Amino acid sequence: MKGTKYTESEKARQILCKYGINPYTDCKNLVIAVNYCHSAAYAKEAFKKLDRADKEFGTPKAIEDALQRLVIWHKDYGQTEKADENDD
Repeated sequence: MKGTKYTESEKARQILCKYGINPYTDCKNLVIAVNYCHSAAYAKEAFKKLDRADKEFGTPKAIEDALQRLVIWHKDYGQTEKADENDD
């Protein structure tokens, strides 16, 4: 989610910053991507969960809970193959 290719990535980073979470260095936001980057599917899921937490609850705890749910999503449904450099 570091690049600017996906709108969802930028929006997700903005939500994290709003709650004082550095999207690049804060341990609360670190999820290991075995393929060295996150896929487009992960970027969309991350934004969806963060946006919902922001709009429905609007608390740092809600954002942290959403990040924890993303860890589970990433592990259970996330990337099992390398991201496609041309697509992801």
